[in-house]
Amino acid sequence: NARGPLQTNCGSCHANAGNANARGAMDLVGIAAADDPTLQNVCNQARTRINFQDTNASGFYIAPNPAIATNHPFKFGNVQANFDAFKAAVDIWVQAEKTAP
Repeated sequence: NARGPLQTNCGSCHANAGNANARGAMDLVGIAAADDPTLQNVCNQARTRINFQDTNASGFYIAPNPAIATNHPFKFGNVQANFDAFKAAVDIWVQAEKTAP
C-alpha cells in the first residue's frame, strides 16, 4: 500500500542519490528494489517519520500536506484531494505498522 504512493510522490527527492537534504530527512533510496533487505531498509526509514501515538500528527503526513504551512518543497500541487488520496493509500500501511512486531 505504501510503496507505490511513496515511490511516485516522494521518490524523486527522497530516493534521489544526489539529493542529500531529502535523503537526510527520509532516505528512500532502494524503493524500486526487488530484494527484501533493501526494501526493509526503505520501510524502516519511512517508519521513522510516523508518530504511532497520533498518526495524523506524523511528519510523514504534515510535511507534504498543502493545508499545513511547512517549508517542505512538495505539497501535492497544492491540491488537498491529491494529498488526501496519498494519505488514504499509505495510511493502510501506517495503521498496520502500529501493531507490527
